[in-house]
Amino acid sequence: MAAAVRPVARGRVRGPILDHTGQRMLARAAAFTVGAREWQVAIVLPERDLTAAIDAQAGRAAVLGGLGLLVAAAGGVALSRWIARPLRSLGAQAQRVRDGDLSVHVVPDGRDEIGTLAHAMTEMIQGLRDRDFIRDVLGRNVSPDIAERCLRDPDSVKLGGELRTVSILMSDLRGFSALSKRLGPQTMIELLNRYFARMVPVILAHGGTITEFIGDAILVLFGAPVVGPDDAARAVRCAWAMQRAMAASNHESRAAGLPELTMGIGLHVGRVVAGNIAGPDRVKYGVVGPPINLAARIESLTVGP
Repeated sequence: MAAAVRPVARGRVRGPILDHTGQRMLARAAAFTVGAREWQVAIVLPERDLTAAIDAQAGRAAVLGGLGLLVAAAGGVALSRWIARPLRSLGAQAQRVRDGDLSVHVVPDGRDEIGTLAHAMTEMIQGLRDRDFIRDVLGRNVSPDIAERCLRDPDSVKLGGELRTVSILMSDLRGFSALSKRLGPQTMIELLNRYFARMVPVILAHGGTITEFIGDAILVLFGAPVVGPDDAARAVRCAWAMQRAMAASNHESRAAGLPELTMGIGLHVGRVVAGNIAGPDRVKYGVVGPPINLAARIESLTVGP
């Protein structure tokens, strides 16, 4: 301390100085005169006495800052995982939907952005299910390509009733009423199911629209609900293919010990009114007009091969 005081005593000193031990000291000196004498007043303190509290505060601040960074990093990782988990789940479900699996069940959880996304995905899946259901139901009466066209372009099927030129095919089994009297119910239904199972794929393959099953008769349209450039030609080709399919069906019936069937087919082209038929609770697409009756009369005059 004495070594630090000596330079102070020689003049005005402000700032840090070193004593002989190398310790940093803080000193301040001032001179003043009293009477004939000049006095020097000096204050010398170890620097660490003043900075120890500041250093301690700085150390604590550094520790707290480090802890804060660790907590922020851990919170960021936890938050990212919390957000990523439902997103990964939605991504996996979207992958299944893309692969054609519509049995996916998405449960919207929360009202945040992820919940909104899950809700939108639920509506999308339901829409795809409804579309597949409509395609399946429609595809049972019309060919798959016509069903797909109707779904893509609803305006191609106008359901308000309109005049159309259509090709009409009507088929009927010969002598089936008499045959059904001696057949038991189970044999009769088995025979009809075998017959329809043969005829329906042939009709759909030629782009026909099945509008009615009337007992053992089938009413088919070409040109409604979708018009084609070769409706009449397809109707003729369909009739020929149906008779060939009947021959194959009779061959199977003989092998199964069932009676053979004979089918007559009538064809006619005419203008009909096409559109919705029936009431608001049950609506079906169909056609009415004299050409339908004429096609039925033609069919009644035909004989099976």
